Formats: sequence, structure tokens, C-alpha cells
Amino acid sequence: MYYCPAGSIYPTKCEKGYYVESTQATCTACPIGKYCWPDAANGHNGQVGDCLHGEGYLCRSGAFSDRPLVDGLDFIQAGSILFTTYNGPVKGGYIASGPGVATACAVGTWQPSILSAACIDCYDGRYCPNTGMDDIDDFLCAAGFYCLKGVTAEEPAATSTYATGIDSALTGTVNGGPCPIIKECSYTMIHQMDCEAGMISLEEGLSQCSSCPSGYYCDMNEDQTQAIQCITQSICDSSEKRQPICPAGTFMNAGDKYCQKCIAGSYCRAGIIAGECLAGFLCGEPEFHSQPNPAGYECEAGYYCPKGTTVAIPCPFETQSVMTEARQATDCVACQPGYLCEYGERTAVECPAGHYCPPKADDKVYKGEMYECDMGSYNPWTKKIYQHDCLDCDAGFYCNVTAIANITGLDCPAGHYCP
Repeated sequence: MYYCPAGSIYPTKCEKGYYVESTQATCTACPIGKYCWPDAANGHNGQVGDCLHGEGYLCRSGAFSDRPLVDGLDFIQAGSILFTTYNGPVKGGYIASGPGVATACAVGTWQPSILSAACIDCYDGRYCPNTGMDDIDDFLCAAGFYCLKGVTAEEPAATSTYATGIDSALTGTVNGGPCPIIKECSYTMIHQMDCEAGMISLEEGLSQCSSCPSGYYCDMNEDQTQAIQCITQSICDSSEKRQPICPAGTFMNAGDKYCQKCIAGSYCRAGIIAGECLAGFLCGEPEFHSQPNPAGYECEAGYYCPKGTTVAIPCPFETQSVMTEARQATDCVACQPGYLCEYGERTAVECPAGHYCPPKADDKVYKGEMYECDMGSYNPWTKKIYQHDCLDCDAGFYCNVTAIANITGLDCPAGHYCP
């Protein structure tokens, strides 16, 4: 559209990002939440439509696209004048919460990606103490504490509860605190671990269980809160750490004269059934299990194993677990960044070289998304997450197609140069 200020000889066309006032005497910058592209041929005054803030775009004054872009997004600092005025994708750590409005992710949440309309909970084993966080690699839970989803402190208090509201089913539940008695919590722990045989934990906040004192045995099942004195002349009087009556992994019923394999779902020490195998492990058959977490019996990927189970349970449909030792159905999650997940499959596959598989804004969506590295770049590694993981084509080589994983054989041809 055109406008005619006082003294005009010819009409003047409005610039993109502006529209014509009803008097046609001036052009005005496009308002917040709108984009303007003057076009007299289509019979409008330049106000084209709404910005797509639901897809993570910000349209402040003067936007001329519903998906505006901006150079140097990584260098725009939060709190600066430019941060409050630029038109373009919302930065990581922030979400587009309304027309032209960038809102910082709350404590306990973060967002590593641009173009986001929702924050995500802080990961297990991490803590998110600040608003507007887009990187949590260095925010590891302290030794002697456990941190679940949405924790806000390195050393969460015993009263720490989930309160962000992103996963409403967890609101008000305990999501972190000091490691409880009879447990140990090493660095970046997600779950509290039972003490091993011969070890004991009698106070909160331990990162490692202590050795059982000589003359006592410590068979740390759920009911033991103190070291137990050994029978006189028994083996542990000689500073052994437990009192074996039957060999480890076996037990004897009252009145029996022989030891037998531990029953399915349990582990045996000191001649008794000491307790159930830990969640995340599968003791499915009678076996010589002397540990609650026997090596080689980890719950396999794609399944979860509650405490004492004798059968591994498949992850619910449209979820998966990349790692072994899943303990409960909630350990089965939507597809994780750097992996691809197909409907109906229980396990994920690595994102292939030449591609990247970013996190999704909605972590309830199961199927992962894969993008090819652009022409002029390549990626020789699997499990890559972000577009910037694609490397610029090396000098002396050319990358004239997408999804290149290896530049061997792509040497710059004779008579040409490839900077």
C-alpha cells in the first residue's frame, strides 16, 4: 500500500513491516503479535495476519513475516534492549507465551531449544536453580542427595516436592532430599541404592555406606537399621562382614539339613532369604543370588522390573527405555534426544550419522524426529541432537548433498578450489 504525506508529488510505498493508516498520510510499524507486508494489489492496508507465537516465534513492532528470523540470535543477551524488541525465534530458556511475549522458564524447568512454546522439567540427577536456563550440564545433584524431576537445589531439603505443574500427576510428590538411612546416594544419583553386603548406613546424607564393624554382620535389607552382633565363634568374629550359615545365595528352612537355591525374586545371605531383589533387576528363577542387584540380571532395555518381580514387564505402548535397570512404568519415557523411536517398538535406535534428532517440545510425543545435515556440512557421529552438531565441510572437500556422514572421497576436484 501507499501513503501520501503533505506535499507529495507521487505516492510512497510503505516498507515491509509497516501498514497504512486510514488517512493514508503515514505508515505505521506493524503492532505486536502481527506481521505486515504492504500489498496494494491484494487490497489491504498491510496488516497481513497473526504471528505464529504458538510455534515459538516472536513478533514485536515492525514484523513482516509470521515466522520472522534474526541474525545473531545466540548473541542476544537476556535483559538487553534488543532482547525485548527483536523479531524472531524465542531463545532457549524461554518460551513464546503470547503475542510478542518471551517468558523465562521457571526454576525447576529448562528449555535447551529455540522455537519453544513450553518448558520441560529439570532432568533426574540434575537441578535447575535459575529462571531462563538452557543448559544444565554443570548442574549435577550433590553426593549424599537424590534429585528427581523438577529439583531446584543441588542439595534438596527433605521437604522438597514437585511443584512446577508441568506434569500435574506429580504435583506435591517428593522429588528430592538427603539420602535416607540404610541407603547410599553417590554423585548425580537418581535412585537411592541399598548398601552392599558388609556395609551399613545409619545416618542421612551418605554418598557411600560404611564398612560393618568387626564382630557384627550387616545384611542391609529393608528391615535392618543397625549392625547385628554375630553368634559367638561364628565366622564374622574373625572380622568377616557377615555371618554365613549356608553359602551365599542359599538358605535353609527350619528343620532342614541342607541348603537350597534362593527362591525366585529374592536373594539369600547368612542362611536366610534376606529380601527381594532390587527394582531394576530380574531374579526370575531359583538361583544362587546373594546380592539384591545381581550382575548379569539387569532388567533389559524396553522393560521395567519392580522390586521382587519374577517377570520383566514390557514398557507401555508408545514408550521405551534406552537404558537397562528400569524400575517402574514411569521409567519408560517418550523418545529421548539423539534417538529415534518407531511406534510399537520397545527400544530406541541411535540417530544415524549425517543427521541430528532434536528434543521435542512435547515430551509426551513418542516418535522421534530426524533431520538431515544441510549441504555444506556433515556429521560423522551417531546420537547427535542439535543442528550445530553438523560440522562445516572441511577445506579441500565439497559437501554438495544433505545427510553426509563421511567426507572421504569428496575431495575438491582438480582445477577447482574448496575453501
